[in-house]
Amino acid sequence: MGTTVGSSRRITNRIALICNPSNFLFVRIANPNSSEKVQQAKALEESYLAEQKAEEARSARERATQMANVVIPYEIAKQKVIIDAQAEAERIREQAKG
Repeated sequence: MGTTVGSSRRITNRIALICNPSNFLFVRIANPNSSEKVQQAKALEESYLAEQKAEEARSARERATQMANVVIPYEIAKQKVIIDAQAEAERIREQAKG
């Protein structure tokens, strides 16, 4: 029976240690901190993703601007050449009619 009482005390001591309010408080403090760190990491990740999307949007705008600066003048010049060629053809037809 002495062994049972001794074992019982050990179990009781372990339960007391687990249920000790200072340990319980420590566990409660530790969990929000780890949760807070996870939340901070998620917020940081979201921030990086938002920054990456913003940079991609800026890059797309810059490419569009560069294309507009090259393509639009090219298209204008192309249309001018076509109009000039049509005008020249019309002038030649008019001269041929006499």
